[in-house]
Amino acid sequence: MEIFPDWQVIFDSLTPTALFSFSALVSAAFVLFRRYREWAIKLTAIFLVSTIALIANNTLVYIASLFIIATLFTEGDYLLTLIAIIRGDKGWLDLQKMIKGVSNPPQKDETSRKRSAMEYKILNTLWTKQVNYYADYSKLWGFTINVGAIDYLEFREAADRLLEEGLISRGDQGMYFLTGKGIKFCADNYTTFSNPDDQYWPEEKIKEENLTVAIEGAEKL
Repeated sequence: MEIFPDWQVIFDSLTPTALFSFSALVSAAFVLFRRYREWAIKLTAIFLVSTIALIANNTLVYIASLFIIATLFTEGDYLLTLIAIIRGDKGWLDLQKMIKGVSNPPQKDETSRKRSAMEYKILNTLWTKQVNYYADYSKLWGFTINVGAIDYLEFREAADRLLEEGLISRGDQGMYFLTGKGIKFCADNYTTFSNPDDQYWPEEKIKEENLTVAIEGAEKL
């Protein structure tokens, strides 16, 4: 009497649908681990969408599935721009040009201009969290906001101005981080920022005990 299962029989009986479903369950388990969460969510979604597509066995569902999977690896702005091109929405395209400064590139000295409240909000958020979590700059703390957020356009416009100054950088996943220049700027000027409490997640205050380490570290950058 055999105790162990016949794995060959099991593998031979696996259908693509069953394989994708099982893969979705495995990748979903990794969502529990913060380190792998981002990619685990994407893989789980891919496997689930693929399973649905296989079950449906329909060309339109296949096309829709490919589009959904593409959105998992493409920034929302790019997809919205693509939709605007297909629809011929000139207003959206003009708005994107204005935000990126293509239509009217800045002519004045950026360091001397008056900053907007949103620019300070971004700098306040990045500086506070950098000091609280990585005061020694062993890592950079970053964030972004959802494309559907009510203040998203204002956020992007302010972020683009800070990018032009070199105070922040933008990662592959659309996350914003302080640059070396931005860290030095915040270390030297954070006390003059307008309304320090105006930031994302304002309930988390800056840790005074970490400030000395952060400021001294900024001088060495």
